[in-house]
Amino acid sequence: MTTPLPDHVGAFIAYWRANGDVTTICPADRIRGKIPSGMDSGYFILVAKAGGGNEEPYVPYYRPRLDVKFYGPTEYEATRLFRTAHPTVVPQDRRRLGFVAADCYVAETKLVGGPFDLVDPDLHWAHVLVTYEALVLQYPVSAL
Repeated sequence: MTTPLPDHVGAFIAYWRANGDVTTICPADRIRGKIPSGMDSGYFILVAKAGGGNEEPYVPYYRPRLDVKFYGPTEYEATRLFRTAHPTVVPQDRRRLGFVAADCYVAETKLVGGPFDLVDPDLHWAHVLVTYEALVLQYPVSAL
């Protein structure tokens, strides 16, 4: 029987929802996988699986990629949200910064694309797009 890989997208969502600096700007219920229909503009952090990376297990870790969009009511506010959330998962010095959230251990996160200041073509909302590559333990923390 194969153990399913932990939910690394859910781990990032849970981690940022629990971070007081991030939720001071963006309410926790607006940190999610997609924008629900009928929502007004404002602050959002959207986390989704991205292509590329190494989904093949590299025992005991794997390296998935994630696309993250940091939305704000203006370009400035979207950038401010990115600059608040980004250092919580990517070290700004040589130390290693990992975290445990949603039964998933993320040992390391690297910025591999962006930041790109964009405007959503459908919603016309300003956002910052980045791509992260994470080093994730392939077993749920509860199984250890």
